[in-house]
Amino acid sequence: MTYLVTGANRGLGLELVREGARHNIKIIAACRSGGEALSALAREYPDLIRIISMDVADTGSVERACREIAGIYPNLNGFINNAGVLYGSKFDTRDPITAIDIDEAGDTFNINVLGTIRVMKYFMPLVYAAGEDRCIVNVSSDGAVLRDHGHVYASYSASKAALNAYTQRMRNYLASQPDKADIRVYLIHPGKMLTAMGKEIGEVRPSESAAGIWDIVFNRKDLNASIPFYDYHGKLI
Repeated sequence: MTYLVTGANRGLGLELVREGARHNIKIIAACRSGGEALSALAREYPDLIRIISMDVADTGSVERACREIAGIYPNLNGFINNAGVLYGSKFDTRDPITAIDIDEAGDTFNINVLGTIRVMKYFMPLVYAAGEDRCIVNVSSDGAVLRDHGHVYASYSASKAALNAYTQRMRNYLASQPDKADIRVYLIHPGKMLTAMGKEIGEVRPSESAAGIWDIVFNRKDLNASIPFYDYHGKLI
């Protein structure tokens, strides 16, 4: 099996690469810049991990990366869209409506939403070519759930809500196509992780979340909801 993992150089992405290789999965580890931790992991699993430069915020970068991968692997069993950004602070006491940074909000949507759309646009033909054992995971957040309390991380939460809407539409399309209906699609909340991105709210080790996500990819849980929004344990959100 061969999977693409985006945002692979640190945090959850790095642990997804590690856990996948540990299960003998060929991993295409995509990120803007590799870093020593990812390079060391690739040296540990030289036959399983291939690092590729790809910036999900740049359409040309994603297209070039796809062409490079297609020249090496004729198909992919799937991918885990993990790349994302989180700006702001829960300790910010300013008015979130008037103090919003428009550039940061735009960057958030460009990476968290359009980044996934770019990856799906260019890499899905490789998944179609696999023919079987196909799975797509888009990493979301329970911050996308509408609640009557809380206002921090507004752009991030809105981006994940948009990601959920897009992913559900693509899941509905795939389910309606006889030759694509077997492709499992999941939105996964990875938990509030102890990573650089989640430093203010972290509770879960990224290795724990990565193991749970791969269990879902390996279809070890009976997850068949028509709106497939789960946490990394497989609990429906």
